[in-house]
Amino acid sequence: MDVNRAWKKTCEVILGDDVGELGDFERYLKKNNELLYPKKSVLSGKEVTISDEEFCPTARFISNDEVEQFEKTTDNVRLDLNEIKDIDSILHAFSEKFAYAGGVVLGNCKDVESSHRCIDCFFVKGSHEMTNSRYAAYSTLLRDCEHVFGCSFTGEAKFGIKCTQFFQSSRCFEVILTMLCSDCYYTANMEGCQNCMFSFNLKKKNHCIGNLELPKDKYFKIKAGLVEQIRNEIEAKKDIMGIVELLLSGKGKPGIQIPKKLSDVVFTPSKPPQNELEKAFSETTSILFGKRLTNLADYQDWLFRHTRKPLSCNSAKSGKLIHVTPVRAYLSWHDAALSNEEAWELGKHSILESQIENLSISNAKEALTEISFSTPELIRGKNRSVEDSVNYFDSEDCYGGAGYYATKKSAYGFYIRECENVFGCELVYYSKFCLKCYHSINLTRCFEVSDSKSSSDCYFCHNVENVHDSLFCFNTKAKRYAIGNIEIGREAYAKIKKSVLDGIARKLEKDKRLDLDIYNGGCSSHL
Repeated sequence: MDVNRAWKKTCEVILGDDVGELGDFERYLKKNNELLYPKKSVLSGKEVTISDEEFCPTARFISNDEVEQFEKTTDNVRLDLNEIKDIDSILHAFSEKFAYAGGVVLGNCKDVESSHRCIDCFFVKGSHEMTNSRYAAYSTLLRDCEHVFGCSFTGEAKFGIKCTQFFQSSRCFEVILTMLCSDCYYTANMEGCQNCMFSFNLKKKNHCIGNLELPKDKYFKIKAGLVEQIRNEIEAKKDIMGIVELLLSGKGKPGIQIPKKLSDVVFTPSKPPQNELEKAFSETTSILFGKRLTNLADYQDWLFRHTRKPLSCNSAKSGKLIHVTPVRAYLSWHDAALSNEEAWELGKHSILESQIENLSISNAKEALTEISFSTPELIRGKNRSVEDSVNYFDSEDCYGGAGYYATKKSAYGFYIRECENVFGCELVYYSKFCLKCYHSINLTRCFEVSDSKSSSDCYFCHNVENVHDSLFCFNTKAKRYAIGNIEIGREAYAKIKKSVLDGIARKLEKDKRLDLDIYNGGCSSHL
């Protein structure tokens, strides 16, 4: 089954029938989702897909399928160990070998088109930040999903159209934060619910419309009419009112102006990091650099560089300070955001049964204006000492971030899953003792590593897999004791590594920041 047929099947499951070709819905499905950016390959000139603009202006790009060809063009680069003394000498020696890869696919992937940062994915189109997912298009930030279109920031879900964080859910249309649910349409902040439409802030409810629970037969009769309206409108217009528009109805504001760089949103902490995190940060820097750094808060600005930070805003009801997840589909309805407690309290209210009889796509905004609020403050499972953070579950000793899932001892991170002792990282899974790593899976003791998998003890590496004990490696696999993709042996590597790390530790201790990072290390302007 190709992606277009998967789209048609998904429409049949959710909307009752096919509504047209996938390509006709690209604009609708991309609405409020994370952006993709086109670049030109320095080898072929063809378009290369990337998903952030953090790179320095002089960065060079190649397509992931051009890696071997690019490596051949730099075969003349030779390593003179006598000339390698510090970071500057490494950058000078290997500047020709540094190019950032677009359209990165890692692990076992097949039929991935116009996408980037996909790991173990099949039949994916126009998507990015995808792990172990299949039959998806125009989606982002997904893990373990299938038959999902225009969806973002979720895991373990299937059959979804324009859904954000419908974790462990299925057969949903235009929902936000709808978890452990099925067969939901236009819902937000729902948990353990089935067969609900136009409902908000409910737990363990079935057959609800406008938050009002109906007899099963009546619910399905009204649902059939509403789904037919949805199907007819989206088929005719290739677009339809979204859950974001519904949340903002009657709020008096058009919603937050979504910043182009989500790392630029404001974050206001209410307290300093806890002592357990201070110890973990000191331990992690000792492992990485051989030097214990202290006072974690002093490094906040540096650790947030290239990492999305939460947005701090005020509740639409009480004015209470709350944090919002830095995902475009969340930021777009910030004016309808409530605290977690306020949202569940509002969920006790519903529209009148007489209103439900006449509810339609065209009048839903007006009919639901009193209850159409939600919360970005997902808090689930057993958590301990998670502070100044948003959107987390089963985590402990975490601070100043968004999206901590089954994670311990992490700060200033975004979308960190099943990790321990990671700081200033974005979209990192199953990793430990890492600092400033990005869009990677299964890393151990790594610093400034991006777009990589199953690697350890790496520094300033990009798009590597099964690489260990290495410095400044780009677009390579299965290396050990390597610098600039050239293996030099354990003893020579250890000597150079010590010199490099001593310099980094001194700089960090003195300035609380390091100007060099994986986003500019491959740029000629930094030499």
